[in-house]
Amino acid sequence: MPSSTSNSETRCPSLPYTSLWVSVIALVLFFLSTSEIYWRNKGFLPNIVDNKLYWSEHRHRVYSQHGRKKMVVVGTSRAQLGIDPTILNENFPEFDTIQLAIDGALPFEVIKDLCTDPKFDGIILADVTVPFLCVTDSINKQKELEYITYYHNTFQTAASIEKRMNASMGVFLQSNFVIFSPVLAFKSLLYTRLHPDWLYFHMQKNRFRPAFYYDRLSPEALQMHRTKRIASITQNEITRTPKSKFEHIAQKELRPLYDQLRKRGGNMVLVRMPTTDAHWEADEKMAPKAMYWDRLQILSGIPTIHFMDHENLSKFDCPDTSHLDAQDVPEFTHNLSHIVGDKLHLVTTRIHMGHTP
Repeated sequence: MPSSTSNSETRCPSLPYTSLWVSVIALVLFFLSTSEIYWRNKGFLPNIVDNKLYWSEHRHRVYSQHGRKKMVVVGTSRAQLGIDPTILNENFPEFDTIQLAIDGALPFEVIKDLCTDPKFDGIILADVTVPFLCVTDSINKQKELEYITYYHNTFQTAASIEKRMNASMGVFLQSNFVIFSPVLAFKSLLYTRLHPDWLYFHMQKNRFRPAFYYDRLSPEALQMHRTKRIASITQNEITRTPKSKFEHIAQKELRPLYDQLRKRGGNMVLVRMPTTDAHWEADEKMAPKAMYWDRLQILSGIPTIHFMDHENLSKFDCPDTSHLDAQDVPEFTHNLSHIVGDKLHLVTTRIHMGHTP
């Protein structure tokens, strides 16, 4: 007779745990793949979220490896949206291109960081304007300083290793799957009642962020965006950049930085990216090209390229008056590459649009 305390005959029944887990995984995969197909058919594209950590990953790659130097793009959103690193690589096969432009930040501190880095001996392709170069107050430089400080003080510490691993996994998922885009996050879907708007820009793994103004914005949305951009530069009084400040920056700050870089075998070219209509008019009021930019190379010693001096750079329209459309970026980058090559005496691969010779 079995003891009342014995459980020899009352064991839990054996369950098919393996089959259960397989079913759960299959169900999750089915849900994810179905969602992926659904949102892709709706026109959504993968998009990587940019931040200080991801920028630092790219900042860490600017050093020469195995005899190959790096061509580093720095600047604002104009460079991030308007210069394709892949095409630069095609035109300058002896270099690896790194995209370090930061949306909403000024370029001077990044230029300074690279020029004063004793290990960097590559080429800096800097998207600059005279007013941006002459901004000296810390408030306007805050964002770029935060990125640089994060790289030097946090990124390279042991404490950041786990964050870097998690970020790498996030980048892999965001760059390959639409469903990991922030606009399709659960909170975003609830807010938009399952009707999220397309993003007109999509940041790629190399930090290039093409903007499809014409393809992904309605005419009404594009006009609203354009009006907002124009208002951002015309709502305040436009003041001219002081000549004395411009000359000081060019001669006393840029020239010494450039000299340091040249001594290590590096080089730099300053590029004025296209603007149009009201934005170009405002730019001319702040720093007339003939009085400022045309003297920049003489004062600083740094080779310069202004889009208005080259027909194959000035022919492009800026849908929002400040940035190039993604459809124009390949040709613009090709054209810019050849001018950079001539300026810096670099050998470029003469690639025709759509095919190689």
